[in-house]
Amino acid sequence: MRHIILLSLFLVAVISDSSSAEMFEIEADTKQYGWQPETENANMFEIEVDANQSSVEGRLGIIRELGDSGTTLSGRINVINSDDEDYTVGGLSLSVGNKVLSEMLRLDIGFKGLWGTMKQQRKEGDVMAAAFLLSFLYDIPGVEIFYDVPLDFELSGNVCIAPDSLSFGDADNYTEYRISLGLNILGDKIGTLLLGYRGIKAEFGENRTKWDLSDNAVFGGLKFRF
Repeated sequence: MRHIILLSLFLVAVISDSSSAEMFEIEADTKQYGWQPETENANMFEIEVDANQSSVEGRLGIIRELGDSGTTLSGRINVINSDDEDYTVGGLSLSVGNKVLSEMLRLDIGFKGLWGTMKQQRKEGDVMAAAFLLSFLYDIPGVEIFYDVPLDFELSGNVCIAPDSLSFGDADNYTEYRISLGLNILGDKIGTLLLGYRGIKAEFGENRTKWDLSDNAVFGGLKFRF
């Protein structure tokens, strides 16, 4: 901003007979060409816990803004444990994202490392894979439902796929997806109530020894951002 002011003063001194309207246009042009102070990179942290009758998942994340271009770098770690289906799977992901089409929608692409164990009766297999990751977050505009009070909703989801070529443990392939609807209950989206659906499927072995484990479930959760 300082160099904009200095430039304006210089123009006033050189072109003393210019009108005030012309001076406003010149200053607007300097801003259009990006002569503004650079914004510092900012970090945002996320903590999330999801659960239902048979499983629980914990998620930690950090999102870093890269300059003022809107690009973000995200790192997350999560662990899912299910008693009914008898599995524990953890993941570590890294993705890059940006807003597309509108300010409301953000898309991320990246990779997710997976590890864990799955059991089915007497069968047991290890999961180790590097999966492709695609995720989105859509900030739904204010929705008025009761007494003209706007509610702040968000829709998010992700899918990660590890084909056979990227599966290094006993699992031949691994697929995981989830989608959730969130209601922001605290100002500035600090706290969000979640209702979602998650699906997991892994295939093991070949021919007669082939088996798979799948788990599809509805979950509720709570997410904090700070």
